Amino acid sequence: MISSYTSWQPLEEVIVGSAYPADYFDFIDNKDVRYKLQQILNETEEDLNNLQKTIEQYGSIVRRPQHVSKNFFQQQQLLGKSIGLPPLTPRDWQITLGEKLLICAPVREMHNINNIYKTNNENNVVNPFTKDPNNIISGGNASCIVRVGTDIFVDNSEFWSRKQTEWIKENVLDERYTIHEAVTEGHGDAVFAILKPGVLLSTYHADDLNLADEFRGWDILKLNDPSIKHAMEIGKFRYENFNGRWYVHEETPSTEFANYVTLT
Repeated sequence: MISSYTSWQPLEEVIVGSAYPADYFDFIDNKDVRYKLQQILNETEEDLNNLQKTIEQYGSIVRRPQHVSKNFFQQQQLLGKSIGLPPLTPRDWQITLGEKLLICAPVREMHNINNIYKTNNENNVVNPFTKDPNNIISGGNASCIVRVGTDIFVDNSEFWSRKQTEWIKENVLDERYTIHEAVTEGHGDAVFAILKPGVLLSTYHADDLNLADEFRGWDILKLNDPSIKHAMEIGKFRYENFNGRWYVHEETPSTEFANYVTLT
């Protein structure tokens, strides 16, 4: 069931993330906080559902993570305990490398899907956390790995270390593979994308990422749209009641809303 070497091969099956259902936040008394959170969740899930429908129109299978129960979620929230992030970003947690599925972060909402992939051959799912929760992969991010057939590009960044690269070489990959280091400051999958063999799209143009050398003879398209820089600047905005790590489009969050998001 697992066979994926690139990001451009015909898509047969994919995991699409999911936001928490809006009614999970019915318990919040403050109407301003409750309404804004539910609006964000509804709009996010609408976008994800549209993505799923589009993919399915082309005949591909879409799997979605499960959620913890609404009752458990609300109990944890009311006790002031963290429930964790919603299962929005499967690409950050795990990645297929050929005929192996490497789990870089054990996310409980993904267990139901990963168990499906274990059906044919349990050894195809590499989950180092089953033996040691503090193993070398802990803290790594699958988004720091970009696959180009049997060439694997990994970030050299705070999100992925050389020790982690050595671990996957010894425990996941075989002798066919070649590892390349790419200094992209993390999330390499969002820095450059292989559109098809011979064509690459990049949003990162620093001198220490020499894509022309690694991809000799390829067409390298650099995205220089100023709107990209504008989007990156959003995260630097500061308001009196806003910590700069998130924002609500075209709005200055109320103190109550900002405090709720920051503290929970």
